[in-house]
Amino acid sequence: YIVNDDNNISCLVKELIIKMIPMLPYIAFGFLKEFGDRWILQKWGGDFEQGVFSVSERLTAIVLLINSSVIKIFWRETAKYNFSKNLKKLENIYINTICIVSLLGALIITAFVPFIELIDIFVLDTNKQASLTIYLMLTVPIFVSINQLQTTFLYATLNITPHSIMAIFLF
Repeated sequence: YIVNDDNNISCLVKELIIKMIPMLPYIAFGFLKEFGDRWILQKWGGDFEQGVFSVSERLTAIVLLINSSVIKIFWRETAKYNFSKNLKKLENIYINTICIVSLLGALIITAFVPFIELIDIFVLDTNKQASLTIYLMLTVPIFVSINQLQTTFLYATLNITPHSIMAIFLF
């Protein structure tokens, strides 16, 4: 938008408000979910479970770093093909990006598997299931990457309201 006068500014502000209103419940539910995860872990799990969760979260961050670099390009291309109404290209870029990011995420996570076996060696006998928990939590980055790409796709195609509704029900 090129803003030259007050009328253009008010139109821009109105459009932004209309686009952002569906996101307010999504933001509120996201905050409650994150707070609830931490609180439940501390209340019923304790320090050890929070430690395992934290280790898994750090490994997840590595995969999501790769995903964040892909998202910028994916957003640009999706918006371009959506604007030009080229649905075939839009479908191709969506499917190819999802496949590539999922495969890369799985390969990176697989590289950590030998190191997780060390956890069983170093933890107490009562917590031998720590590596199983981390194995399960290592699958999360793949699904988070796909979710981020789907969210980017919906935003780039200006489908913000459907995304917010789906996200609230999937929390």
